[in-house]
Order: sequence, then C-alpha cells, then structure tokens
Amino acid sequence: MTTDSSFGGLLKQLRVQACLSQQQLADQLGTTQSAIARLEAGSARPSFVTLEKLAEALGEDLLVRVSGRESA
Repeated sequence: MTTDSSFGGLLKQLRVQACLSQQQLADQLGTTQSAIARLEAGSARPSFVTLEKLAEALGEDLLVRVSGRESA
C-alpha cells in the first residue's frame, strides 16, 4: 500500500492494482502512454471527462464533493 496521497500516486496505485501498464490504460482512454505518465507524475491535470474515463477503466467510482469556503 502506498503512502502517496497525491492524485498521481493514487492513479498509479489503482493502475497497478488493476494489472494495467500505462500503455494499456492509455489505450482504454484513447490517449497516449506519455499522457498517463504525466498524470502519474503530477505534471498534468486531468479534465473531468478524463477523470470519468479513468474511473471507468479502473473499475472505480468517481465521487465529487463540493464544499463551501471558510470565510476569512
């Protein structure tokens, strides 16, 4: 179990648990291996559509939480 709480770390953990290579995940999403590598490295931010595709490909649920900001 990884202790990396970043999005990229979580993505890599889920991909490995699903027994997928970066290339295999990229193929399922219709993107490139280098795009998956950038997401895992934290050098790219996924769009909401990409998040939906990732969740589907990895067999996970995508949960979105919106909360109010604390006033200063």
